[in-house]
Amino acid sequence: MTSSFAQDTVVAALKKYYGFSSFRPYQQEIIEHILEGKDCLAVLPTGGGKSLCFQLPGLLLPGTTIVVSPLISLMTDQVAQLQNRGISAIAITSMLTNFEREIIVQNIRLNRYTFIYVSPEKLATPSFRKCCSCLSISLLVIDEAHCISEWGHQFRPQYLEIHSFVKSLPRRPILAAFTASATPDTAKDICTQLHLGSPRFFRQSVYRSNLSLHVVPCPSKTIQHIVMRRILHRYANQPIIIYCATRIQTEDMAVLLNSAGSNAAAYHAGLESHHRQSIQMAFIKNSLNIICATTAFGMGVDKPNIRAIIHLTVPVSLEGYYQEVGRAGRDGKQSFCYLLALPGDDQLQAEIIGRSYPPLQSTQEILQFFSRKKTPLETTVSLKELARVLSEVRLESSLWLTLKRGEERKWWQVDWQQKTLKLENTPGALDAEWRRVNRQHLHQLQKLERMKQFCNSEHCRQHELIAYFEPARIHGQKYFRCRICDRCRNTFDLTPAPSELQYFKLLAKDVRQHGGKKPQPFLLDLCHQILASYQPQQSSEVEWMSAFGKGWQKEWGAIVDRLGTNLGQQNHVDDNSDVCQSKKSPPTL
Repeated sequence: MTSSFAQDTVVAALKKYYGFSSFRPYQQEIIEHILEGKDCLAVLPTGGGKSLCFQLPGLLLPGTTIVVSPLISLMTDQVAQLQNRGISAIAITSMLTNFEREIIVQNIRLNRYTFIYVSPEKLATPSFRKCCSCLSISLLVIDEAHCISEWGHQFRPQYLEIHSFVKSLPRRPILAAFTASATPDTAKDICTQLHLGSPRFFRQSVYRSNLSLHVVPCPSKTIQHIVMRRILHRYANQPIIIYCATRIQTEDMAVLLNSAGSNAAAYHAGLESHHRQSIQMAFIKNSLNIICATTAFGMGVDKPNIRAIIHLTVPVSLEGYYQEVGRAGRDGKQSFCYLLALPGDDQLQAEIIGRSYPPLQSTQEILQFFSRKKTPLETTVSLKELARVLSEVRLESSLWLTLKRGEERKWWQVDWQQKTLKLENTPGALDAEWRRVNRQHLHQLQKLERMKQFCNSEHCRQHELIAYFEPARIHGQKYFRCRICDRCRNTFDLTPAPSELQYFKLLAKDVRQHGGKKPQPFLLDLCHQILASYQPQQSSEVEWMSAFGKGWQKEWGAIVDRLGTNLGQQNHVDDNSDVCQSKKSPPTL
């Protein structure tokens, strides 16, 4: 460390601003390295104390620290924490009014902020770059640095503008990049894209000894909901995050849980910013204990006592899965993570991935159409003509999505009033870009396949994570055991059995209270599961079904008389499952 920053000075600042007397693993080494004026890349697990690693040097270094962050909630949360410690900090976000933005710009020019948080999009604007020309920027922090790599799991093209921002500054600041999840290839790409100067690489192991990881194959949504209800019962009134695949699923799940007496809220990117912020704060302050969320929730949420994470859909990548389960047990106490996998989850996620990319064949057809033009300057075409071209390969329905995705990537400009399309570059340059995007799409599908392999693996769950993120560490080790995951313990006691019919009854009651005709398909599936489990021989054996609502006993009694023992073979539960192998007759309710 340089003589300007003695070790006791750093420890004193840690005590003064954060109230700690010692550092977590790697924190002190990273801070010392930054204070020496050197670039670095740090891969620390979620909850590993990344923010302190750049905030403390930012307090000790002269000038201003700029933090590039991808989410508004993450920025506002960290700024609020700094301000509560008496540190001057501001986040420039889209939530600000024009008047507030003008005040902030004036304060920036007067050097009144120690920390300025911005999005990568804001960093690229000429107005912000001009504003920064009068600043003495000593440190530039790139948070969630995996976003800069097209081989990462959350690639954001705007992160690629960071290097041009650095080049526009009068003096190059120290660059410090941080992420919680990066494979060796992604880490190498981060260093390349940011043009880090001989950076030191810090990596803390992904192994979290207090996390018990479980993958529970569920043959149907009904069984999945029952398993989920048992998990919630086990961790009643404790903070829990339930990750869902879609916005609609988060809202439906929150309604279902609240109708059963739980305290839950839906969280997704479609909600107003102030609404998302209020939900997040309620969760942090323990006035809300269950969050039903898409992947939009969790990044930057500083809550140490989350006891359980439940995934209702297989995540798109091991990077995403690791970040999400890492939000549990930040206080070091044992916490549990359950992935309730359904058949076809991987196909659903593949479709979600596909919708974020321009459709392969129709995009290729458009580019080939322009490349066949006799005059290279002829870069405008009517949408009607494009539709005719695409209809030759029966892709009419993908035209709108192709146009929108191409617009987002600035491949072309669509005039929706005149119904024309104009290329933003030459067909040859766009073809090269299209091929790059296609490779990226394929890479994301490969990540999904690796996630699927993780779910099906017979090895320890933590072993699989280490093998993926730290292959050098696991090399030569035949087997690693955490001793607390489902594979190491070789047991799972949350799968429902017919002797616990009260769970079916409770779930049916929840669905009925939801109101209207909407719950009927769900209740229908529920009855399928029960009858398939018990395989009743005659209608008298389903008298107990009156507990599920008026008319169900009569209707299903007639079905039982008609189908007899073949009923169990025609429904969703596999005859070889634990449910079907149990006692055939239902217990008394």
